[in-house]
Amino acid sequence: MHLSKVYCDCVTPEGHAFIGYAASLRAGGLTIPWSASRLWTDRADTRCGFFRHATTDSGRDFSLRLPRQGVEGLWRGSAPCPELSLSEENGVCIRWRVLRPRASVRLRVRDRVCDGLGYAERLDMSFTRPKLPFRELHWGRFLPDLGDGYLIWIGWRNGLERSWVLDSSGSVARRADMSDRHLEYAGGSLRLERVRPLTLDPISVHFPAWVNKTLGRGLAQGQECKYLARGEWTGQDGSLRQGWALHEVVHW
Repeated sequence: MHLSKVYCDCVTPEGHAFIGYAASLRAGGLTIPWSASRLWTDRADTRCGFFRHATTDSGRDFSLRLPRQGVEGLWRGSAPCPELSLSEENGVCIRWRVLRPRASVRLRVRDRVCDGLGYAERLDMSFTRPKLPFRELHWGRFLPDLGDGYLIWIGWRNGLERSWVLDSSGSVARRADMSDRHLEYAGGSLRLERVRPLTLDPISVHFPAWVNKTLGRGLAQGQECKYLARGEWTGQDGSLRQGWALHEVVHW
C-alpha cells in the first residue's frame, strides 16, 4: 500500500490561512485520488472529496489545482530541500520532501484571491500494514515576515522518538524539544503566541468507512489539532524574527 500526499499552505499578512491537500492512495491495482482545501477568514470553509487534482513543478514555480473545489494556486520562491528518509523499518517507509520551504503565493479560492507567504511539501509512505511506529506527531513551519528565512520541523513521540528541524541555514537538526507553544533546537528557538486552534478532528472524518477500514483503525483514528500562531524565532546569534506559523499535533 502506498500513500502520496502533497500539502500546500498560505497565510496572508492579515492572518487568513489556506491549506490544500492533493493525495492518492494506491492499494493493489486500485488508485484512489483525494483532495481537500480549507480557507479560514472570518469563518472556516472546508471542502474535500475523492476528486482529481493536478500539481506541477516547473523549477521556480509550484502549482496546485483542485478543479472541483475552485482552487488554483502558484507557489513561487525558494528551491526544494533535499529529500529525507524518515523511516525504513518495521514495514513502513516514509520519505519527506520540502518542495518550497518559503514561497510567495498567489491563490484563488472560488471568487476570493489571497496573496501571502506559503509552504509546500510532499510525503510518500509505503507500508505492508497501516501501523505507524509512533503515537504522537508534531509538525510545523514558521516563515518570518521579512527576509528569506524559514523554520520547519517534524517530531515523533511515544514509540519511535525522532526529530527533524530544517532552517534556512541549510542544516538539519536531529534533536529538538517541541510542543504546541514552543520549539528549541541547536540552531535557536521559536516561541508561539496568539495560538488559534484551526481544527480538532479525528482523521477518519475526512474519509468514508471503507477507506478508514483500509487504512486500519490505528492510522485512521488519529486526533488532529491544527493551529495558526504568531511566532518569534530567536537565532543562535540572538537575532529576532517575527512571522506566522502553521503547526499541528496528532495523537493516536
